[in-house]
Amino acid sequence: MEVLLVPVGGTYTVDADGAARVVNSLRPKVAIPMHFKTDKCDLPIARVEGFLEKMGKVKKLDVSEWTTSIIPFCPRASKRLAMIC
Repeated sequence: MEVLLVPVGGTYTVDADGAARVVNSLRPKVAIPMHFKTDKCDLPIARVEGFLEKMGKVKKLDVSEWTTSIIPFCPRASKRLAMIC
């Protein structure tokens, strides 16, 4: 699997623990968290930090849009990516 978009906010989707289990089970080259609380969101869901802590070393991109040219796919490397908007 190349890219996995994984909800992490809980309440309506899996929480940080469940999302981390999914990522560790599927082992995508890139995992992008989604559906989490931000300053612009007032839903009763968790922020992304809990998930990021469970994933360990991550690379954060401070963008809301990206193309595959931003993420160099390496067949032998697993990368974890967080886009914080």
